[in-house]
Formats: sequence, structure tokens, C-alpha cells
Amino acid sequence: MKTGVVTFHSAHNYGATLQAWALQKAIKKLGVTPCIVNYHPEVIDRLYTVPRLDTWAKRMQYLKKREVRARRRKLKINQVWNPDHTGGFDPAYLLEFAEKGSRRVSYAASIGRERFPAQYRNNFGESLKKFTAVSVREDSAVGAVAEVTGQEPSVVLDPTLLLLREEYEEIKVPTKRAERYILVYMMETNRRLVQLADNISIATGLPVIQRKPGRIFRNELESFYTHTPGEFLGEMEGAEYVITNSFHGTVFAIIYGRPFLSMLHSKTGSRTVDLLRSLGLEDHILYEARDFKDMKQFKIKNPRELKKRVEALRAESLRFLCGALGKEEA
Repeated sequence: MKTGVVTFHSAHNYGATLQAWALQKAIKKLGVTPCIVNYHPEVIDRLYTVPRLDTWAKRMQYLKKREVRARRRKLKINQVWNPDHTGGFDPAYLLEFAEKGSRRVSYAASIGRERFPAQYRNNFGESLKKFTAVSVREDSAVGAVAEVTGQEPSVVLDPTLLLLREEYEEIKVPTKRAERYILVYMMETNRRLVQLADNISIATGLPVIQRKPGRIFRNELESFYTHTPGEFLGEMEGAEYVITNSFHGTVFAIIYGRPFLSMLHSKTGSRTVDLLRSLGLEDHILYEARDFKDMKQFKIKNPRELKKRVEALRAESLRFLCGALGKEEA
């Protein structure tokens, strides 16, 4: 069986690239041949500032992406329903291009809000009723889908959490840094996060490496803005502490077992909250900078229990994916 995946594979951030790669790898392990449907409207390509073209070309190598004709794939998977990102309702992300009789699946789709905008509610409802199986990434999205379809979707893990840490060794590039450092992965610029990171840097004596171009922090070693996804993973693995307002920054801190704090993104913070609550890691959430108490808040207190929770949610998510693909249980 072959399947095409429609997702934000061309958005200029590590999470977009790595979740697309991880989902393809997870699908392949289930005996299905995956590929990315190379649909990337300009509104998605503009979501983030573009790095140097040669660097972006290196990033895209990790996807092993190739052009495909969507109609060749009798099974389609999508992950994107956020109208803020897609410039309104985009029928391609609801798989409306698929031939009649194709199996349509959503895996860990993200809405980014608790309800679909009123002007698009009927569009989403009519499209989603054609799906074979529907799942979302956030608990907060369950009500939105149920409202327009009359049925509750499954809640599953982000694709990046379907893989074991060891499986990322295929693409990870170990950091070459000899010094200890704090990694700040800031998607949305937040001056309170900057101030907090500066204060922690001063208190610990550790310098900062960070994602955005240009110098931002007082004691900053480097921006890793032009790193490949594999290099980013190496930097994450080597970090002494992680401070982030990115969902995938949080995810990879968990995967690599790094002490971390998550100061929520103003628009997409709900999915981080949902994830951390499901894993019993609510103590790592900072709703405000003043919620930071002391350095103990970074520590993952019970790694063994965390591993069990991730394994259980991973198994449940893979069961959904197997069923949606029409395969035997993994």
C-alpha cells in the first residue's frame, strides 16, 4: 500500500520538518510506503523567515521528499486544519483532491484553537465527514471536531513522539561544543522569556544558544538558526537546560530527557499544555515568568514514570494509525 501525506513539510522550522520525517518513518515501519505530497502554498512558505537557500536545501534532504501525483495514492493522511496558518479554509488540507473511494485519514491534526472559525465551520464539517478516521493532537480540539461532525475524534501523539530516541540517531549530528550551555528555542518572541533566560544564564554562569537570527541574549554563544534538523537534535541532546515556547522544543526536550521549562506560545500554547498534562509534567509550564520558582522546576522528577506514560500513549497512537491504514495491529 502507498500513502501520501499532506502537512506543513515546507514551513521553515525544525518541528515541521521533523514531524513530517517522523510520520513517514512510523508509517513505513507499519509496512506502508509513505511520501510527502508536495503541496506548499505560499502562505505556508511565508510562515517563518527564510534561511539561506543552501541551508534550507540541506534541511529538506532529511525529508527524502519527492514530487508525487496525488491521485496515485489511494490513501491520504493530513495534519493541518489551522485556518490562521493556511490563509482560511484550504480544501487541499482536507484532502478534497482525493479520488472517490480513497481512504482519508487525519493523524494528529492541529487546529490551534478550541473551535473552527464560524465562517469555515460548514466547510470543515462537510469535508471531515468524508474521512475514514479522524484524530487530533490536542484534547482542546475534540469539541471543535465533534461540533462539526457529530463524532468525537481520537487524540493521539504528535508524530515526533511515535519514534524512540534511538531512531533519531539516523539523522542526529552530535554537538561539537565543549562548554555547557542553555538552549533557548523561542518561536514567538517574548521579552519575558528573554529576561528569564538572561537571569537564569547569570545565575548559573551558563551561556545561551538560541534559534532566532541575530543576537538576543546578554551571554549568548551563538544562534543555531541555520542548523539542519540533525544538528538541532545534537544541540538539544547536549543542552544543560532548555527554555522554550515551542511545542516541538518541548517535545524534543522530553525525548532527550533534558531539564526544561515551557513558557507558552500565545496562540498555540494549548497543545503544549495538553501534552504536558497527559505526561504528568504540568510543573514545567510557565504561564507567566513569575511562575518560575527555582532551578528544581527544570528537573524531570520521575523519568521512569514519564517513560511508561509515553510508551502507553505511543502504543495507543500506533493502534489508531494501524486501524486507520487498514493494517494489522502493531
